[in-house]
Amino acid sequence: MDFMSIELPSLIQSELDGLDVEKQSRVLAFVRTLKQSPKGMSGADLKRFTGSLSEADAKSMNDAIESGCEQVAAHE
Repeated sequence: MDFMSIELPSLIQSELDGLDVEKQSRVLAFVRTLKQSPKGMSGADLKRFTGSLSEADAKSMNDAIESGCEQVAAHE
């Protein structure tokens, strides 16, 4: 997809030209947040945490995530 990397800036510019100034500002803000996003950690960096969580703690965390996620709070 090397051709896309060459065309991408002009495609983006073309789309931006079709937006009003307020929406262009929102796009700019979004791009800036993308540039500031952390890159994360490699698997090798995470290896140091291997074994630091007991099986019981892992199960407790998993249960809490499952019970707390995928629920809709109608008042929010």
